[in-house]
Order: sequence, then C-alpha cells, then structure tokens
Amino acid sequence: MDLAGVREARRTIRVRVGSSGALGLAVMAAALLVSAADAWAEDYRVTARPWPPFAGSVTRAPDQDTYAEGTEVTLEASAGAGWRFDHWAGEGFDTSSGATATFNVTGTTWAVAYFVRLQGWPESSLWSWGRNQYGQLGNGGYETPQKSPGHVVNSDGMAAAATYSFFTMAIHADGTVWAWGSNYCGELGDGTEENSAVPVQVAGIEHVVDVAGGSGHTVVLRADGTVWCWGENSQGQLGDGTTTRRHAPVQVTGLSDVVSVSAGWGATMALRADGTVYAWGDNQFGQLGNGTTAYFQATPVAVSSMDDAVAITASGTTAFAIRQDGSLWGWGRNQRGQLGDGTEEERHLPVEVNALAGVVACASHDEHTHALLADRTAWAWGLGREGRLGTGNDESTLTPVPMLGLPVATAISPTHAIADGGRLWGWGRNGAGQIGDGSRRTQLSPVMVLGMDAVLSVDEGSGHTVALVAPRWQVTTHADPSGGGTVAVEPDRQWFQHQESVTLTARAGPDYTFLRWEGLEGLDLTGDPPGPGPGNVAEVSFDATRDVTATAVFEKTHYLLGFTQWPREGGTTTAAPQQAAYAPGEQVTIEA
Repeated sequence: MDLAGVREARRTIRVRVGSSGALGLAVMAAALLVSAADAWAEDYRVTARPWPPFAGSVTRAPDQDTYAEGTEVTLEASAGAGWRFDHWAGEGFDTSSGATATFNVTGTTWAVAYFVRLQGWPESSLWSWGRNQYGQLGNGGYETPQKSPGHVVNSDGMAAAATYSFFTMAIHADGTVWAWGSNYCGELGDGTEENSAVPVQVAGIEHVVDVAGGSGHTVVLRADGTVWCWGENSQGQLGDGTTTRRHAPVQVTGLSDVVSVSAGWGATMALRADGTVYAWGDNQFGQLGNGTTAYFQATPVAVSSMDDAVAITASGTTAFAIRQDGSLWGWGRNQRGQLGDGTEEERHLPVEVNALAGVVACASHDEHTHALLADRTAWAWGLGREGRLGTGNDESTLTPVPMLGLPVATAISPTHAIADGGRLWGWGRNGAGQIGDGSRRTQLSPVMVLGMDAVLSVDEGSGHTVALVAPRWQVTTHADPSGGGTVAVEPDRQWFQHQESVTLTARAGPDYTFLRWEGLEGLDLTGDPPGPGPGNVAEVSFDATRDVTATAVFEKTHYLLGFTQWPREGGTTTAAPQQAAYAPGEQVTIEA
C-alpha cells in the first residue's frame, strides 16, 4: 500500500470508532499499524547467476521477483558436464558457503556461482577473422586479413565476447575483462592509448557478466547490477556526467539493478530488472528514445514508454528493445528503413516493427536489422546492398522479410547466425573475408563458415568477426602418402565435444593397402586398428578426450617401372622379368 492508502485507512478508522467501541478501535488500530508497516517495508531483489553462463545453473527457492526483509532464500549451484562448482561471489549472504547457500534477506543481494573446468576437459575459446589493421583479430599480428577463422591468442577459458568498430572485448571465466585491437580512445581500458594485437586485461574491474562496445568506448555490467564504462566520452557516452575521456573504468551515474547492456556508435543503453530501459550519450537522431534530439546526454535518461523490456540492442545510431509480449520496438535514425516500421522517418520515441510477433532476439548494424522469432525463423530489413539482409538478393526493404537458405537458427547477429546445433553461417559483404567462408566474395544468401562448430555466440565489428566456441576437441586426419588412400571422419566435421564418439575410416587407393594408424596412441580404440579390414578398408572408433591428428599409413602393393634411353637409336634397354607391375621387394634386372 502506498502512503495515500495509509492516509485513507487512517481516515476510515476515525469514522468507525464511534460505532465500533474500544474493541473495534483496538482491532482497527492494529490493522492500521500492519498496513503502515507494509507501506514502509521494502522488498529486495536477489540476483543469482552461473559463470560462465554455459557451465552450470543456479536456482533460487522460493523463486520470485522480490523478497520481503527476513525471507529465507536458498541458492543452489549445479555444475554441468565437465565443470565443478568453485566458489560464490556476491553481497548479502555468506559467500563461503558450499554449492548450497541459505540466508535471510536483509537487503539487495547479488550472487555469482563460479565454475571451473575439470582437469583433462577442453576450454572454451575465441576465434576471429576478417580485417586486422589494428590487431583486432587478436592473433599477435597486424595488417594481414584472414578469410577463415583463426584462434585468438590466450583466449582459452573466455566466457563471452563482443566487438565493435576496430576492437574486441571478452570476459574470462573468472569474471575479468580483456580487450585488443584499436586503442585510439583508451577503449582497451589498460591505461594507455596503444593498440594491441593480443588480449590485454582491463584494470580495476571484476565480476563482470556482460560487455558491449561502441565506436571507441566500452561498457560492462558487473554482477552487482552496476554499469561501468571507459574510452571515448566526447558525447557523454560513458554516463559519468562528464565528457572526459577515460582510460580506466568509471561507474555510470545513478544506475542499479541492471541486467544487460548494449552500445551504439556514440550512445550506450542499459536494461534494468524492472523492464525499464535507460540510455545516454549521442542523441543527434533521437537514439536515446526520450522524445528529444538534444545533442548528447552525459547521464542516463529513461527511454519513454518502455517498462516491460526483456532484451535490448543498439548499433550505429539506432536502438531496439524486445517487449514482454514478444513485440519489437525501435527508435533513432531510419534513413534506410532499419527501424522496420515501413517508413524512412527518424524516430525519437519507440515505434513497433511491422508484422513481427514472438521475437526472441534482435541484432542491428547501423543500416540494417535482423530478428529471430520463437519459431527459429530469421527476418531482415533495411539496406540490402551487397547481400546485407541475406535474403538471396541485394534489395532493400522498409519492413521485415524472411531470410532464405538458413537452417533452424538459435542466435542471430547482423551478418551471421548460429544454426544446426552450433554451426555458424554468414552472408553479405566479404571484402576482408569477414564472412569466414575462405573467400572474399559477396554472399547474397547464408553460407557455412569454415570449421565453426559448437559456436556459443558471434559478433561483428567493422569488417571483422569474433566467435565464442564451446569447449571442444579437434580431430584432423592425413593419408600417408597423400595419394595412397582417403580418410573419412564421422560425424563429418573437425570439432567434437568431450567424450563424443568419433569414427575414422581409411580406404586404400589402387595399388595400395592400409598398413597402420598413427597418432591414436593412448585412446581407447574399437574397430580394426592393427591392419586392413574387408575390402582394404580400416575403421576405428574412439571417444574424443584430446586433440587428435590421425594419419592412415598406406603401403603400395604394386610399383610401375619406367625407363628410357638416349639417344633412342643408340641401343636397347630391357627389364627382367618383363611385366606390367612389380610387387614390393621383387628383384628386377635392367640391361642396356
């Protein structure tokens, strides 16, 4: 009950006293005290999450949005396969508890259950490709672009990643933040403005659970619901009330209970647990969504009429929010129809995207936008030049149209999608190889990215891409000699989950026989590893428990003998015995 309700209750008691007697007065006075206590009592949030997010789960009992002071709450952390619970971090309870923590609520509580990988199991890792002039691929070099995915240096154990412009950011499994690439504005957060071609740690920030980047600035969310920024701040995009560039994290003013963050070119956004959305920074095109076009805002302002959002995304000079009912709303610049409302009119307040329902994810890249629906179909709108929409043509559209040739998708980004249980697909511009298909050809429809299985997330910058890949083992095969036969892998891919079954089949070529396998030492093999099977085919199976480089060694069963003489009329040359082919070790005499 609010204070007005308490005043109304007090007035009602006064009216009833004369007719209710002393007992009625006592009862009603007691009721008033309870009502007043309820009015002044404060409910608190208890936020709990696993980290890494794919390592396990955390449950709350009772499970509710808020809790009255004194309520007993139990948090239970459960590790997934290949992980173990390590420790709690947080406030409002005893973090030294084991995997189960029980406490009475005394205020706002936040908790992170940290998990660590079991010994012998693989780690998650980052892979990148495309432009690299500032070291944004994180492979230790500069300049040379990559047309196919390459491993980011020292990225094993990363739990989340994001990229924008010419730099990349990642959160480690221990909650620390790392960054690489361009550092012109201090966006790497290492206290300098020097570029880095390898990940460097951001100083003074921990327990981070979300990260996003803009054009020269970075924003992160800590598990306690606070938001921190660093880098360029000429338009107040750091949200600290100033326009001072920062080389280290500073806290955004006046924000709490935040559950996710996003960033565009010069603006930043945050989604609070109550469904409200706040934005700050550049507002030339109304991308703060508060009905104005004030040049910039250096502290957070509420996006108008947005109190039930469940997800947000920003890019360039536009912003979007998914509401609780599955509808998608956008605001900001709209010169290419990227807001999807059927117009090219700039919007300073949220407008609903046309004809979309059941939206579960949205990704925007300045002039075009993609959305994923609950039925796992993908839709696109805005600028279609060079296949940006992935619809099979280069036509632009002001309203959503379905993408073509994409399998059932589980996640979407501006030019990539995760489908087929973790396989990655890409489309659109490809001049720097940013699609990752091994070419630099524009793709109007989705094509498969080379070697990217078990992908957990993907993001794009200005001509480069970064993907977070689940813990996995790599299996590569060779034939020795290369023309002696073939080696097939089942399932037909390069990467496998821990203990996933793998089958290798070696087939000898003409005039060859299978001799042996090499590189499988220490694995628990089933099949026929000692020698050839029926039809000169050897098959072996094992569970993936390490990286494997398997070689099928073949032996030639017959050799051809060729010779000539010079000058031709100078004499004769004969071989004995004279036959079409010779067995290994067979003696041959050549007489000239």
